[in-house]
Amino acid sequence: MLEDDFRPPRRPKQSAILLFAGATISFASTQSSATTRVLHCGVNSAACSALTYSSVPLIQVQASPASALIDAAKRWLEVAERIQSSGALLSRGTLPPDLTTARTAFEQAWYNTGLQDRRETGHQTLGKAFSMLIRSYRLQERGNPDPSIAYAWADEMINFFRQTASRRELADAMLEKGAIYLEVSQLNHTDRVRFDRISSDGDQLLQDCMSIAEEDQKNEVLRYWSRFYYNVITHPLARVGFR
Repeated sequence: MLEDDFRPPRRPKQSAILLFAGATISFASTQSSATTRVLHCGVNSAACSALTYSSVPLIQVQASPASALIDAAKRWLEVAERIQSSGALLSRGTLPPDLTTARTAFEQAWYNTGLQDRRETGHQTLGKAFSMLIRSYRLQERGNPDPSIAYAWADEMINFFRQTASRRELADAMLEKGAIYLEVSQLNHTDRVRFDRISSDGDQLLQDCMSIAEEDQKNEVLRYWSRFYYNVITHPLARVGFR
C-alpha cells in the first residue's frame, strides 16, 4: 500500500490561493478610499480563512463500538431471517455468500467491542443474533461429532449473559447449547470417551438450565432434556448407569 493511502483527504487549495492573490492585486491597484479599503480587507480575510480551512484534514466521524455492534447484529439478523424464510438453506449444501458476509461482520464487530459497550447493546437483539449465529454453524457442522465452532459461540453467548446477570437470556443461551448436544447425541458414535463426555456435559448443562429458567421456559428445557436423555440411554455405547 502506498504511503499516500494513509493520509486524510484535503480540500483543493487552488480556489483559495487564487482568491487571495486576486484580492491582493485588486487592493494594490484600487483607489485608497476608506470604503474600498474595508471591502478589500474583508475579501483578504475571507481568502485567508479559506486557505487555512483548505489545509485542515477532514475529520471522519466513526461510529462507536456499541453502535457498530448493534448495526452488524441487525444486518446479520435481516439477512439470516430473509434467507431462512426463503428456504434457501434447505436447497444447498453451502451457505449463501451474503449470509457468510453478514455473519463475519457480526463476529468481527463482537470481537472489536468490550464488555461495557456490549452491555449497552440491546440484549434482545444480541440474543437473537447469537441464536442465528449458532444455528448457522450447527447447519454447517451437521454430522460432525465435535462441532467446535457452534460450541464456541454457544459458550460465548452463555458467558456474556452470565456476566450481565440476564437470567432469561442465560437460559436461552443454555438451550442453544443444549440443542447442539441433542443433535450430536443422535449420531452413530464409535468413540466411547467422546460419547461419555457428551452424555455427562449435556446432562449437567440442562440441569443447570432448569435451575435458572423462568417458569415459562421450563417446559422447553424439559422437552430438550427428555429427548437428550432418551438418545443417551438408547445408544449402543450407553453405560449401564444411563440405562
